[in-house]
Amino acid sequence: MKAKFVIPITIFCFVLGLTYYLFQQKRLVVFLNFQRTSQAGASKDLSEVSNKQEIIKLYVYKDDKIVQQDSSIPCGVSIADNLKHLVNAWINASYQSQILERKVVVKHVGLSSSGQDAYLSFDSSPLSASWSIYKKWQVLESLLKTIRESDIHLNMIFFREKHSPMEDEHLDFSQGWPIVGYAE
Repeated sequence: MKAKFVIPITIFCFVLGLTYYLFQQKRLVVFLNFQRTSQAGASKDLSEVSNKQEIIKLYVYKDDKIVQQDSSIPCGVSIADNLKHLVNAWINASYQSQILERKVVVKHVGLSSSGQDAYLSFDSSPLSASWSIYKKWQVLESLLKTIRESDIHLNMIFFREKHSPMEDEHLDFSQGWPIVGYAE
């Protein structure tokens, strides 16, 4: 009787140990996505909120001045979603105005635990290496003004490229940029 249980218990312990090892090494990822009946109504409400459009003012640096444009963006549920939509709308407006030379997308927006600092991670740098320091600075000031004039309350913005600090030979992106900007 004892020998009958040794092989199944050994196989069970081996599979359990292998699963634990793969989980610890982050080679096995388990997604538990159970939908509760009480959340079914809440998910319907979230889809209704995300379909709403909000008219916002975008400030774009063009012809040595910052000009205002109106645009509509989807109104998200979280501050990070709203900020991502806002910055991507600003990028689209800047690209269509032929300020940005290439299409750039904000891939991820992270907020600090206090909710006062935002980390914008682009897929590539929106700034061109051939631009003057003044033009780079004014383009970033127009983005900061767009965020500041929206209903998103932040203190600092950290610019990232693929989750690492953006690199530029003229401007320092290792520190956050205050939302009030540096322009007087």
